[in-house]
Amino acid sequence: MSDECNTKADHGEQMTHPKGHCYKVSQLITLKKDGRLTWIEQLMLSTHLVMCKKCRQFTKNVDEMSAMMRSFNRQD
Repeated sequence: MSDECNTKADHGEQMTHPKGHCYKVSQLITLKKDGRLTWIEQLMLSTHLVMCKKCRQFTKNVDEMSAMMRSFNRQD
């Protein structure tokens, strides 16, 4: 297995970055939900999401899960 995550930017260029970077970004996505990101972390996250389709999908999944949890909590 490769140590790089291949992604395509929205304009179609092939990009690569270390897989560990996606792991770090997944942590930032979670922290963002709690409002605990510095402006530098927010910039890093936004920049990465422009390039990485998998992390954009992860962000969407986290948002959907959060919405479901809020909905579930309101039903109690």
